[in-house]
Amino acid sequence: MKKEWCQMRADMKNRSALLFVLGVVVFIFGCATKIQHSDVIADSTSKLEKNQIVYIALAGDGHYGGKAYPGSGVQVSHFIGGGIKPYVQKTIVANAPASTEAILASAKDSGARYAFVPVISNWEPRAAAWSGIPTRVSISIAIHDVSTGQEVMLRKIDVKGRAMTFVSQSADELAKVAIYEFCANIF
Repeated sequence: MKKEWCQMRADMKNRSALLFVLGVVVFIFGCATKIQHSDVIADSTSKLEKNQIVYIALAGDGHYGGKAYPGSGVQVSHFIGGGIKPYVQKTIVANAPASTEAILASAKDSGARYAFVPVISNWEPRAAAWSGIPTRVSISIAIHDVSTGQEVMLRKIDVKGRAMTFVSQSADELAKVAIYEFCANIF
């Protein structure tokens, strides 16, 4: 009887240890923020010329589930400006969203070499700390050569925040990290 009890207790310890290890693995992988960059036009080895004047279009505000997130477009455009600032001579951020033709005309009038045109396709802030559902952000950034009007790069950025976390990540925080990473790799 004592031998069976000892064996049963040892099995329970092994199961407890296994459950603990599985829990740690799930927690670690659930806590990772994932950023994915997808090149639609050009590849990640294409670089822009440094020390140029850059015009940044104002992105429209992000939406999710029928709800708009006012100010998200302004934030995205300013994150691009902050991300490219070390690599350019000057940045000019538009005051209002506009068509591509109007953006290129304004960029040309400003003497810009490149026009950055961001579009927010998904802005999904979540309270992952209590819901377990991660915050998600998707942004496309088209870069035009102003002199030719040619789109020289189009990058789609998808960010998925941590699902298991003690503190929720904001959509703007995730967007900023992803945009700064993108900007550091294009010059």
